[in-house]
Formats: sequence, structure tokens, C-alpha cells
Amino acid sequence: MPPPLLSPILRALSIGLRPTATLPRRVAAPSTFMRAYRTPVPIHTPVPTRVVDEAIPRDTVNYIDAAGKFHANGSVSEILRSLDRQKWTLVCINPTADEDIPLVCRVNSKEELAERDHQKYLETKEKRKIKKKDVNPQSVLKEIEISWAISEHDLQHRMKKAREFLGKGYRLNITIGVKKGMAKQTLIDAMALLERVEGEVLQCGRERAEPEGHVGKRYVMRLEGKRRREGAEEGAEEGEAEEAEEGSEEKPKEEAEEGTEGRPIEEAEGVAEERPKEAEAAQL
Repeated sequence: MPPPLLSPILRALSIGLRPTATLPRRVAAPSTFMRAYRTPVPIHTPVPTRVVDEAIPRDTVNYIDAAGKFHANGSVSEILRSLDRQKWTLVCINPTADEDIPLVCRVNSKEELAERDHQKYLETKEKRKIKKKDVNPQSVLKEIEISWAISEHDLQHRMKKAREFLGKGYRLNITIGVKKGMAKQTLIDAMALLERVEGEVLQCGRERAEPEGHVGKRYVMRLEGKRRREGAEEGAEEGEAEEAEEGSEEKPKEEAEEGTEGRPIEEAEGVAEERPKEAEAAQL
């Protein structure tokens, strides 16, 4: 017997009562905006390599406790068990000592070690800054390469870097050459480019040697900055001006001293000459 046919109403109700499968929710990946503006990771002071605690290569060592008292032949495991490991650490002073020489350790505060390392890092950083400042600009050589068919935008960028180098007093080599696939340039265009480059760089630098090469092929300009040489000339002019002022001030002082000191001496000599004459007149 065939199954009974369902009416349209019952068929719709049976379809609505069917269980629907729940699909897993898809988590969206973080956007580029969120990735670009994450909180930066803090930069910590680099920790120097030390031999501490369980890394000490021997079981028995001589050590100095936190109070500064010396102990001989102490067990490393017992020393570590007696310490508060969150605050204190056992540091080996001579980890590379020979086998016949006993190791010496010290109980140090972790906070004190961190502060000492940070201070040492700051001192090293300051020394590097001072050393970087003491570099003679004339010992720095920069090079810029351009082609005879360089675009206007690239030329402006290269000239900006050239003025920056020369302004700092650096030496600079500018090489104008032919590159593979470059469009051919006429001699007039090459001369115009060379004149423009010279006009840009000679405003803040000078030629330290004669150019080498040929226009339209490979041409090298050797320049140097004016900064150091002009500073030396200004220092020399200031020194000469100070010397001239000191000389002009010393001369009136010397004349005044000679005048004030000379008069009493002459008066004293005149009095000394008059006294014998008075004595002779009294005798007569």
C-alpha cells in the first residue's frame, strides 16, 4: 500500500520542524590597522652574561654572603636553598679559573644587579655618542651616482643629499655616467646637466681635486664641505682680534704705570740733591 500523501500545509510544517545544523562562527582576522598600531614592546637594558646559581660548574665554592662575610667550602645547593630566589642570586666571580683554584662566589641582590647593569648601559651609550661626535667630518667620504638621463625628481633628491653631506663637512664624490638602457643624450643636454649640478653643489662645497673623465661618458667630481675650514678661519680671525684688543689695553696701562711711578722717583732724587746743599750752607 503506498504511503499517504501529505497535504501542502502538513508538508510546510514538517519542513519547518526539521533541525538545522549550526555552522561554526568564523572569526575575522585582525585588520592591518590593528596590526600597525599595536602597543610597542618595551626595550629593556641588555643583561650581561653571568654564571649564576645552577650554572656554576662546581658543587663546592667559597662564597661571600649578603652581609659581606666570607665562607669556605660551601655547597652550592645548600647556599641556594638558604636564599630567597626572588630577591637574591649567587654570582660566580671567577668562572674561568683553573681546577686547582677554588671558585669564589658572591650573594648579590637582583635589584642591585639590574640597577648596576642599567647604569653601565647608559655610560656605554654616552661614550658612544661622544665618540661619534668626535669623528672628523673630513675623514668621511660619501658617494653619489647619477646618469646623464636622470629624471627631474631623482636629480632634486640627489642634490638634496649632496647639500646635506657638504653642509656637514664631509668629502663627496659625484659620478655622472652612462647606464644600461639609458636614452641617448646630446652634448648640449649633458653640459646643461653638468652646469646645474656644479651650481647646486658649489654653493655649500668646493672642489678638492680636478674633475676626471669626459662629458657624456663617465665624469667624476671630487668635493669637500666648507664647514670645518670656514670655522677654522673664523676662529683665527677672532684670535687675532682678541690679541689686538689685549695689546691696545696693555699699552695705556704701561704708560700710566710709567708716568705714576716716574714722578715720585724724580722728586726723591731732587730732594736728595738739595739736602747736601743745605748742609753746606749751614756750615758756612
